[in-house]
Amino acid sequence: MEKGLIVRARKKDNEAIAEIIQLTERKAYFIAYKVVNNEATAKDIVQEAYIQTFQKLDQLSDDSKFESWFNQIVSHKALDYTKSKIGKNKPVEFSSLDDEEDRLEFEANIKNDKTSFEPEASMNYKELQEGVQGVLNELPENQRLALMMYYFEDMSVSEIADFYGVSGNTVKGYLAYGRKKIKNIIEAMREKGVSFYGVAPMPFLTWMLHDQMAKTAVTHVSKDIIIKTVGTSAAATTAGAAATKTGASKSGFAKWWASKAASVKAGVCAGTVAVTGAVGYAAVDYNSNYKQVERAIEKLDTLYSYEYLEVDSGVAYDEVTDEPYDFINNYHTYIQNDGSSDKYKAIQYADPSINQEHNIFAKIDGTKVASCISNANSFGELDDSMFSEFKEPTAKEDGSPYIENGIIGKWVINYYILSKTDTFMKKWYDIVDDYYLKKGGLENQATNFNKDANKMIKERLNNATVTEKNGEKTFTYKRDMSFTESDGSYKFKKDLIDVKITIDKDGYLKQYTANNETYQRQTNINIYNLK
Repeated sequence: MEKGLIVRARKKDNEAIAEIIQLTERKAYFIAYKVVNNEATAKDIVQEAYIQTFQKLDQLSDDSKFESWFNQIVSHKALDYTKSKIGKNKPVEFSSLDDEEDRLEFEANIKNDKTSFEPEASMNYKELQEGVQGVLNELPENQRLALMMYYFEDMSVSEIADFYGVSGNTVKGYLAYGRKKIKNIIEAMREKGVSFYGVAPMPFLTWMLHDQMAKTAVTHVSKDIIIKTVGTSAAATTAGAAATKTGASKSGFAKWWASKAASVKAGVCAGTVAVTGAVGYAAVDYNSNYKQVERAIEKLDTLYSYEYLEVDSGVAYDEVTDEPYDFINNYHTYIQNDGSSDKYKAIQYADPSINQEHNIFAKIDGTKVASCISNANSFGELDDSMFSEFKEPTAKEDGSPYIENGIIGKWVINYYILSKTDTFMKKWYDIVDDYYLKKGGLENQATNFNKDANKMIKERLNNATVTEKNGEKTFTYKRDMSFTESDGSYKFKKDLIDVKITIDKDGYLKQYTANNETYQRQTNINIYNLK
């Protein structure tokens, strides 16, 4: 693929976007289909992956690695889909496949596994392909995908380990398990007298997958929908709205999702499958309540700018004396996106009630932040030289996390509503994890808390009461609150917080309210004045 195509796509060139789709669609669809085993679902996954990829193209540091990066996004979305399923294909845990003997055998055969397979013209491989495909079909989706990453996409063990968030040895054990199953099926055929003595199992798998992809009839995604969402037309809509200050018009993505939602109601959207009983996924996969809220938050990244108001008010209790005290915080924040979800500018406006006399300005770039204070009311009025140097979170002498420049911005929205961390917060959590590990031997304390909180939110949100009025959708549910013990450990209390989340008619997050009567404390996040 020409590098110039990625440069042009980054500039929202519609022709470049269409050409990239044409060049990469077959392989992406093949990967998705091999995981989910459903044509319509695979098509939906690939289409959603394209939209996310082109919206976040500025995050790609090496344009030559676009296809590998994109296929990993497809793989993640395919696995996310399978996590909502139950039954015979439920993924197994990595630990159950981590066998030392199998792993050593895999390591001893790595070089042979990567040799090429040259089919003989006189040989009919149909029966062998059916046997190997039968093995693949029986494997859990995450194991099947790992095999494809290594033998089909030519990813390294370390790259696959990064994808799954596990060790390299675990991946080797995982691949060894699948390798043994495929080797066994070939040996069983040999015992039945089928002449496959010259066939090496894993080179054959690599050849078979490429042969299947070449013969795959692609259920093409809609280039028009993708281009309307991420191409010139979408960019013009956003830029025009920012210039006129009249609010956001309905984007291509919103129109596409509205039509998709209508199809779901009519019962004709094959890519959206209803499931029940799965832990943490209580309603529907891509159209579950949690996914709708997640998309509504992600859509804010497509806006040039927006504002939100967060209010903590009521009574809180002193951690030492346990005495109540007035607790009133108002955070009025302005966000200006800058090409990716991890790079943006923010203003937290002055509020004397919390002893903030001046506006705080910040520039966030991944794990780095620069800031300053000023009486200016916009970035246009601010002298850029006032900003401090970019700095990352660090640990103080006692090991606790510290950021010299402070941090404000849209991380609050994801963190409060879905208990999800962005790039900056992940860096912060790593420091917190290390602090509690050294302080009390509590491993991954902050990270595990965040995972548990997110899992709980998914379950509660997917079982929420849903009401619709004038095109807006509101989710109402109760969630547990948490507190921290003196040793740093956490627990979820049975005191419930009343939560209400509203998505507007264009699919954007509008309001989040969490009210806890025990502490008489309320959090509102109102998204308004969209531009």
